[in-house]
Amino acid sequence: MHVQETSQDQPAIAPETPATGSRPLLIYDGDCGFCFYWARYWQKLTGDRVDSRPYQQVAAQYPEISEAEFQRAVQHIAADGRRASAAEASFLTLSHAPGKRFWLKLYRHVLGFAPNSELAYAFIAAHRSAFYRISLGARTTSRRATSSSHSLFLRLLGLVYLAAFVSFAVQAQGLIGSDGILPSPNSPGRGPSTAGSGR
Repeated sequence: MHVQETSQDQPAIAPETPATGSRPLLIYDGDCGFCFYWARYWQKLTGDRVDSRPYQQVAAQYPEISEAEFQRAVQHIAADGRRASAAEASFLTLSHAPGKRFWLKLYRHVLGFAPNSELAYAFIAAHRSAFYRISLGARTTSRRATSSSHSLFLRLLGLVYLAAFVSFAVQAQGLIGSDGILPSPNSPGRGPSTAGSGR
């Protein structure tokens, strides 16, 4: 989904500059106001540790990534060429900002956090027009208004995460455990696997 709105004081596509190849690269949809807004915000957090470009400028350098993929989610290209997209790309980008690396640790080490993060990302991406307006808020009136819009956005994002985790918890009760579809190995009354026993 494209969002045509952009801030009045910034172009939809950042000025073209040569790619360094020595820094991670965040690639976003330059036609999406929401994407541009947050790419610029993350650029402020990461400084010169991460490069940021709209896919309209660099897509030819990455023929393995389709235009649909660029439009669906942000892409993170590490300095060694490894690629990640969507929520993982967001957390990889934030890991280069002071004090923000814990998001990537949660994504990689906390059970259930990664899939639910991707669900939350997909939900926001599907409603990016509304979230763009929330993020933008009343920033043209005062710095305090901008701060409030960011706070509101983060709270809404938290609600999305909460809903995703609650949904997972409800489903897990029917999937995991002694009476679930996928009983845990240590469930009571469950003996050694009978695979290969001919039964």
